[in-house]
Amino acid sequence: MSIILTILGIGLLLLVHEGGHYFAARAVGIRVKVFALGFGPRLFGWQRNGTDFRISLLPLGGYVQVAGDDPSRPARPGDLFYASATQRLLFYAGGIMANFIFAFLIIPLLFYAGVPFISPTVGAVQANSPAWQAGLLPDDVVTAINGREVHGFRHISSGIALAERDAALKISVLRDGSEMLLTLQPQFDESKGFSTIGIAPAYDLSLAATSGIAKTMGDYNQLVAINGINIHSAMGSQLALLSLSTGLQQFTLSGVNASGERRDFMFESNEYFNQDVVAPAQLGVTVLAQQVSAARGVFADVLDVGSKVIAVNGVPITQQTELLAVVETNTSQSLTFVVVSPEQQIREIELPALSSYQIQLDLSLDANDDLAFFVHPQSAAYQAGLRSGCSILRANTTAIQKMSDLRTVIGNNPDGQSIRFSVLQADSLSAVDIDVTPAPIPQLDFGLLLSPKPTTVVARQPFHAIALGFREAKSMIGEVATTAKRLFTGEVASKNMGGIISIGVMTNTFASQGLISLLFFLCLISVNLGVLNFIPIPALDGGHIVFALYEIVTRRKVSIGVQNVFQIVGVVLVLSLLVFVTSNDIQRLLQ
Repeated sequence: MSIILTILGIGLLLLVHEGGHYFAARAVGIRVKVFALGFGPRLFGWQRNGTDFRISLLPLGGYVQVAGDDPSRPARPGDLFYASATQRLLFYAGGIMANFIFAFLIIPLLFYAGVPFISPTVGAVQANSPAWQAGLLPDDVVTAINGREVHGFRHISSGIALAERDAALKISVLRDGSEMLLTLQPQFDESKGFSTIGIAPAYDLSLAATSGIAKTMGDYNQLVAINGINIHSAMGSQLALLSLSTGLQQFTLSGVNASGERRDFMFESNEYFNQDVVAPAQLGVTVLAQQVSAARGVFADVLDVGSKVIAVNGVPITQQTELLAVVETNTSQSLTFVVVSPEQQIREIELPALSSYQIQLDLSLDANDDLAFFVHPQSAAYQAGLRSGCSILRANTTAIQKMSDLRTVIGNNPDGQSIRFSVLQADSLSAVDIDVTPAPIPQLDFGLLLSPKPTTVVARQPFHAIALGFREAKSMIGEVATTAKRLFTGEVASKNMGGIISIGVMTNTFASQGLISLLFFLCLISVNLGVLNFIPIPALDGGHIVFALYEIVTRRKVSIGVQNVFQIVGVVLVLSLLVFVTSNDIQRLLQ
């Protein structure tokens, strides 16, 4: 059904845009010869009022062909170039205006019905990121960015990605029922091509009703905890999910029945490894992240930057999320930190019991400078004999001085071929050679469902729905215009551009979420089409509008030679852009 809705949705957008040109042409007296959805050979259609309405073979767009569109031939009444410059401007602008009108009419109706969004709840905060430095926490609900109201996580993403470089943002958040105002400085991510602050959306965890584990848990299959970590919060869900990725031999699921009674179930991990999942071959090692990079609040006077937190309450710590998980399940009145100072002295620090939120807010652990590694228990490296805390000195003939050195060796290694590592184990003083053949790490698969935390914005009062819808449509136009501008200036990386394949994939995603989600997304794409067609690129609507405006202002027509040159340039630019964005789409699919 979602595929059918996708096809109908894309068809609707083409119909809206070309319909705008058609009705504009009819309004100013220009005769329309062909109204086509798609390009290439005609598949089927009908004739009406002298217009051939057709569906064509290639669904890559559409067009309206009007009479007398060749400026080099004598014009007759009803021809494009018989019309005045103002009439031609209205014809070329018709598709753009239809795109905007579509969004402004539909979005208020959608808000009246209720528009589903991914909740603007913060799910995870990357340690030492701009969000962490500003004091943003998991489970904070973002309500506004620089005064602009936030309804869903997409507004957070767009507000940050399109923020001015080096400009601070005012983030309004709701925390435990209280409003807070935080100031943060986004960071431009070269790999992504836009600004980020280091947060991810919140998600909900549940069990698929058809899974074997859900059936084993019976009436207690309403999931409430994983490995002792409650999943009622964004922080808990994040930590619970991460606890399943560390290679535990067993995992525990806790569920409640209809009466609210809780029961714990323990399962053997090796019984739920999915061997059929196509996963990349990998070594299975990551750099230990125990090193204190920032300490605030209660940690300011007891932890030095550069020291390492190696255990808490007797549990070894390899990264910040493990520390948070230990604190999340702590039932004692205190916390005992085992710390190694920069001078390699081991000491214990006693602290009163703290929440995982307080730890997240005041302590940041980063990758160790000594390049010691955590080894996943289910990895090829572990099977070959590497253990957590080891140091990799060489890989084949390459000295490993940073993580990128190791990634390069593994990336250049032929599939199925072993790599010889010179390894210094944590409890040894001499290096040994160990051969490791990278292999996929088995993935747990027991029917766990991850879904973004939802929210629905409803405006039951008609005037409120109209106001909300107009604000959203206006905001969409601003977002698209800013994105287009920054793509041309290079402030947003061109690799973020997408074409018909990306639109199709995303349309299918929204179609699977329901009709309202699909229509909301189509409004966004409609605004995109309107803004992009307004850009003065020859051969597109914007280029023709510029010619018409020039004629209106100067009262002189652009010469046929100049128009032909610009048409050729425009076609080359459009075809080049089509090839480029399609190449981007294919690379995304391959990734």
